[in-house]
Amino acid sequence: MTQKFFFFILTISIAAISCKRSDQNTVSQIENGAEQKTVAGALTLTELYSAAENEVGKPVSVQGVVNHVCMHSGKRCFIVDSISGNSIRIEARGNIGGFNKELVGAEILVRGVLREKRLDNSYIDEWEKKTLEEKEAAESDKSHCNADLENIVQMRNWMKEHNKPYYSVYFIDGNDYSIIE
Repeated sequence: MTQKFFFFILTISIAAISCKRSDQNTVSQIENGAEQKTVAGALTLTELYSAAENEVGKPVSVQGVVNHVCMHSGKRCFIVDSISGNSIRIEARGNIGGFNKELVGAEILVRGVLREKRLDNSYIDEWEKKTLEEKEAAESDKSHCNADLENIVQMRNWMKEHNKPYYSVYFIDGNDYSIIE
């Protein structure tokens, strides 16, 4: 399974993380009946995803809790919204040389450009074929293959429900970030 698939699956399967938030320079928002404080001008991931289709290629500012940093290169991390559980991948670009593993658990404000990768039917079909082959060849733990196959079903259902010939995976080319104290 390629790294693309791993990071895509990781993005989909991230659970909500609780965190402590600073009251300094924040705005209160209500999401799913719970209050969330965000830095003025920053979007929650729920807000970003609700407008994502129209914001691709545009600058965005979002905040979230870092729940994963790529251990091999440090060139990407994932942030999660503590209330909704939504997550997004951040690529190190611009002024970001990389992400330190010590950032895990920290809340950050990221400024960058929203990007989209569209997974079409042929891409998903090929992924499914490879996953089924891996599952057949696996001698022990097949749970990662089952998770992939479950995600494939969910993507196809989403495509059908939204009458789209592709499934969008959004990520941010991060230009800079700051830790929210």
